[in-house]
Amino acid sequence: MIDKIAEKYALSTQGARTFIRSSILEFINNLVSMLPMALFLYLLYDISTAVSNGTLLKNGFFYLLLGVVVLILLFVSNYATYTELYVGTYKESAQIRLSLAEKMKQLPMSFYSKKAPSEIASVMLNDVADLENFFSHGMPKITGLIPFVGLTLIALLAINWKLTLVSAVVIPLSWLIFQGSSYMEKKAHQEYFSTITKQSDYFQEMIEKMQETRLLNRKKEAKKEMAELLAQQEKTHRKTELPTAISQGMIAAVLQSGIGLVIIFGSYWYTQHELTLIELLIFLIATNKMYNMMISIYEKLSMSRNTKIRIERLKSLYHEKNQVGNTTPAFSNYNFELKNLGFEYKVGQPVLKNVNFTANEGEITALVGPSGSGKSTMLRILSRLYDYDKGNVLLGGHELQNIATDYLFEHISVVFQEVVLFNTSILENIRMGKKDASDQEVLAAAKKAQCDEFALHLEQGYDSIIGENGSLLSGGERQRISIARAFLKDSPILFLDETSSALDSENEYAVQQALSKLVKGKTVLVVAHRLKTIENADKIIVLGAGSVLEQGNKEQLLARDGMFKRQYQYEMGTLSNNQM
Repeated sequence: MIDKIAEKYALSTQGARTFIRSSILEFINNLVSMLPMALFLYLLYDISTAVSNGTLLKNGFFYLLLGVVVLILLFVSNYATYTELYVGTYKESAQIRLSLAEKMKQLPMSFYSKKAPSEIASVMLNDVADLENFFSHGMPKITGLIPFVGLTLIALLAINWKLTLVSAVVIPLSWLIFQGSSYMEKKAHQEYFSTITKQSDYFQEMIEKMQETRLLNRKKEAKKEMAELLAQQEKTHRKTELPTAISQGMIAAVLQSGIGLVIIFGSYWYTQHELTLIELLIFLIATNKMYNMMISIYEKLSMSRNTKIRIERLKSLYHEKNQVGNTTPAFSNYNFELKNLGFEYKVGQPVLKNVNFTANEGEITALVGPSGSGKSTMLRILSRLYDYDKGNVLLGGHELQNIATDYLFEHISVVFQEVVLFNTSILENIRMGKKDASDQEVLAAAKKAQCDEFALHLEQGYDSIIGENGSLLSGGERQRISIARAFLKDSPILFLDETSSALDSENEYAVQQALSKLVKGKTVLVVAHRLKTIENADKIIVLGAGSVLEQGNKEQLLARDGMFKRQYQYEMGTLSNNQM
C-alpha cells in the first residue's frame, strides 16, 4: 500500500507513511472535534429530563470534568495532527527537491537541450510548492473527512432511517455536478500551465538579453509583448477559476438545501411523534456539519485536479532515463578511438555521421571545420555530456558509454570558450577544479595560468569577488581562471574549445603561453576556428557537415588540395573568397 501511494503521488516511502498517518490523525481529529457538541447535546438531554421530572441536574461536576477532558483531547489531537500533517509535509517537500536535484545530476545533457530551464525550474519550485500545499491542506483532509461522513450517516441511520435518506438525497446530485465540471476544469488548467511556461520563458529571455534589447532600442516592443503575455495569463486564469467557482457554488447550494429538507421532513415527523426534539436537533447539527465537510471535500478534490497535472510533470522527470554506465576501469592509456560514430540532437537530423579517428595520449589532436560541422558537439560526446547514438567510442580500450560519468569526469579537464564562473573570490573559483586543494596548490595553479598578472593588481588579490559569472573581469582573465582550474585538476585528458577565438592579441598570447605548459603529456583535443593556433598539432581532423573530410598533420594536409589547404591559404592571405 505504501509503495502504491508513493508511486501514485510521486512521494518518497517516508512521505507515503506520513500521508497515511496524517489521514488517520485527521479522521481522529474530526471525531474529537465532535465531542464538544456531543457533550452539549447529552447535557441538554439531561437538563430536559431533569426539568420534565421537576428535579435539579445532579451531576454538574461530572460534566465539568468531562469538559476538561474534552479540552485536553482537543489539544492533543490538534497538536498531533498539526505536527504530522504540516511538519511532515514540509520535510517531504524538502526531500522531493533533494531527490529531484539528485535525479538531475544523473540525466544526460541531451535532456537539458530539450527542456527549457524555466520548465525545469517550474517543476522544482512551483510544482513541488503546490504539492506541499495539497498534501498539507488537501489530500489527508479528504481521506480523513470521507470516513467521517460515512460514520455520520451510519449514526443518523441508527436514529431515524427515513430522515437519513432524505438528508442523503443531495449527495449524489452534488457528485454529478462535480463530475460534470471535470473536463472543463482539466482543459482550463492545462491551458493555464502552458501560458505560465511561455511567460517564464519570455521573462528569462528578457533578462538574459537585456543588453541587446536596450542596444536595439526594443524597450517599447518588449513592454508591449510583456503586457500581452500578462493579459493572456489573466484571461487564462479567469477561464481556469470560472468552472471551479461555478461548480463549487452549485455544489454548496445543493448540499445546503439538504438542511431545508431535514427541517421540512423532520418537523413533519416530529408532529407525528416519529421523532423527538433532541433527535431533530442532532440531525440538524450533524447534517450541517456533514454538508460543510462535503463542501470541503469537493474543494480539496477540485484542488487535486490541478495537482494531478503537477504530479504527472514530476513523475515524468523522475521517469527520464539516467545516463548509463557504472564501470570504473583502470586505464592503461588514455587513447580515444572513434568507430563509425553517429549522433543527432533531433531524430532524423544527424549532426555527426560515420566519424572515425584516434586521439592518442601525449598528442594534440585538433578539430577544425566551418561553424556547424560538429566540432564542439564532438567534445561534448567525448566528455559524456551527450551520449552517441551509433558506433563506438573507446577510451583506453573501454567503451565510453559503460564508464561511470563521475569517474570519467575525474580524468577530464575542459576549458570552454564560454567560461562559467561564480560570484565568489578568484581563489574559490579556481579551487572548483579540485575541491580539497590547499591555498598553496590553488595559487601555484593560478601562477602557471598567468593569473598573477591581473589578480595581484586587484585590491584584495585572489580574495577579490569577481561578480556574477565573472562580470568584473575581462574575457582573457576569465579564460585564465578556467585554465588555472585545469592546472589544479591536472587530469590526463584535456579538452580545449575555442579558447582564444574572442581574445585580443595580448590576452591570446598569455592564454597560449599558459596552455603550452598545460598540454604536456596529456591526451589533448582542441577545437579551433583559426588554423594558426593549431599549427603544431600532432593530428588535425577536418570536419564538414558532421563527417571527417580529412585528417593528418599540417604538412600532410597542405600537400592535398582539400578544405584545410584552402582555409589555410585564405587565412594567410594567399587565397580570395571567390577562389574558396
